[in-house]
Amino acid sequence: RSNFCHQCWNRFTCCSKWTCIFVTILIIILVLIIVRSVLPFGWPWWIPSIFYDSSDPHIVVIVADDIGWGDLGYGGAEFPTTNIDQLRQQGISLNRMYAHESGSATRAALLTGIPGYALGLQNGIDTGSSAHIPLDVKTLPELLKSQRGYATHMVGKWALGYSKWEYTPTKRGFDTFMGFHQRYIDYWHYSATIEANEEENKETSVLNNEMLMGYDLWKNDKIYTPPIRMQYATELFDNELDTIIDDHVNGDNPDQPMFLYYTPPNAHAPIQYHYEYDNECSYIKETSELIRWKYCNLMQELDASVGALVKKLKESDMWDRTILLFTSDNGGLMCWDVGSVNSCSGSVNLPLRGGKGTLFEGSIRVRSILSGGFLDESLYGTSSEQLMHSTDLMTSLAEAANIEQKALYGHELSETGGTDSDQTTDSDESDSPKSDITGLPFWSWLIREDDAKMPNRDEPFIADMKLDPTSSYIEKAAVFWEGYKYIIQPTETYDGWWQSPLQGPSEIPSNSEGVETQPQPLPQSVGANTIMDVDDDSNTIQWTNLRMNEYLFKIDDDPAETQNLATDPQYTNVMTELRQYLISLAGAPRGHISQDATTSVDSDPNRFGNVWYPFEENYKPSYTN
Repeated sequence: RSNFCHQCWNRFTCCSKWTCIFVTILIIILVLIIVRSVLPFGWPWWIPSIFYDSSDPHIVVIVADDIGWGDLGYGGAEFPTTNIDQLRQQGISLNRMYAHESGSATRAALLTGIPGYALGLQNGIDTGSSAHIPLDVKTLPELLKSQRGYATHMVGKWALGYSKWEYTPTKRGFDTFMGFHQRYIDYWHYSATIEANEEENKETSVLNNEMLMGYDLWKNDKIYTPPIRMQYATELFDNELDTIIDDHVNGDNPDQPMFLYYTPPNAHAPIQYHYEYDNECSYIKETSELIRWKYCNLMQELDASVGALVKKLKESDMWDRTILLFTSDNGGLMCWDVGSVNSCSGSVNLPLRGGKGTLFEGSIRVRSILSGGFLDESLYGTSSEQLMHSTDLMTSLAEAANIEQKALYGHELSETGGTDSDQTTDSDESDSPKSDITGLPFWSWLIREDDAKMPNRDEPFIADMKLDPTSSYIEKAAVFWEGYKYIIQPTETYDGWWQSPLQGPSEIPSNSEGVETQPQPLPQSVGANTIMDVDDDSNTIQWTNLRMNEYLFKIDDDPAETQNLATDPQYTNVMTELRQYLISLAGAPRGHISQDATTSVDSDPNRFGNVWYPFEENYKPSYTN
């Protein structure tokens, strides 16, 4: 037996040289695979770890906070916003851009391409809430990183979930983050305050209204203390933007495309400004109330920040490759409570009706500009009158970054822009799961590429909708269809124009000739607290028994929503069509039910060193400066 083994060994060693080489190579490959999957830096240094196309554009998104329709210079404001106006002059004005009435819902829609109500966020996300973008939904920065190799950075307001670390920016696609998690902060002290209702006695449901206050400024996942004490928040963010751009152009991959998401706190309450802009705001000080003058100063801070960012991009030779989007998360805040610093603003939405928190144009129609050196000069100063939504911004920017439609929707869109499920093959379904994204890709059409067709929606355009806590019926909605705008909402909901002197001049801006803003009487109640109790057998609703107000406007001819046609017999067929559409929506399945947007008493900063800390995590504070 030993001789036999010896013969086998000799026979093996005659070719062992090449065998050993082959086995060695296999072992090296195996080791590299293990290194790639385990170690944070991935492949060894001699193999590139970042794959990107240096021709892809840089994308900069600026989301202002609560900017009214009449708060920008080019939009009729009585004060200038020079830098933002210049973006308008060197870009495309998206004149029919619609958002949600809740800022957090809009921000979620912009980053996911999915309406806020479809994410369970129709009520927004209040300070200290556990609500968040669902983890099974991909965000724009995640797609830009995975599909196109973008570097991704965020500065400013998040307001899209924080109770667990996995809800925060650096876990949702951003390489870096500097800003705050809650819906607002004090511009000087970086703190947020909210009233929480705690149930003292479960038998009597007595509520204890407790004021919660805490610090909320972060750098990635660390509590951030700025080197300069009480530096104005917008200036602090300006410095961070400069650092991000410097690090990018001086880094190892200066040609890597960059996504920069900048969400300054301006002009959300509290109305705290830094400098007194005497030249820009002196006229306001002489002719209007104090809060409008303060608001003017706050808007100048925002305008200066936008100008500084554009200047930095130009100085860093990034501008010519940059697409810049400027938009607002909703319309201007009205003075619901004059005595509250967080419930009153100097914003003006005129000549549009209503303001933040309603479904009228003053709330959900927002100023938006598409600009940047990447645009052809032939597009400068042009406008789009096409109905668009915040969800469309996500998909349009994804198209501009050359992300394939299959990666967004799970299949290719039809030529008309609608989803074409009939063309989806079995292999398509297995390779790419179906998506809830409803936003449409307008980029090619907006920049007027050859043969680009405008995306068309196959059904009425839902600007906003609010569902009940179980997401099984509709509480209110705003829908556009064939030139009409339809609103249904509870009878107690505010439905007028806000023309208080607290919010500046009550006259209509001079560039709004021919628009009448005389309030109409409330229509007779034909709506509901909710659209509910749909008969499963007949699929009908007894509309005359419901307690809601309905509005129907010819929105193209009546942008100020002055003539309610809902009770006019000649529009009965239109009302019937829209009601039937809402009935179908009321019974539609929901991917995500409504989330609790209210402040949790568990979030009390007193439990976490007076910091708004992720309250569903173990408290392990980490600081940086």
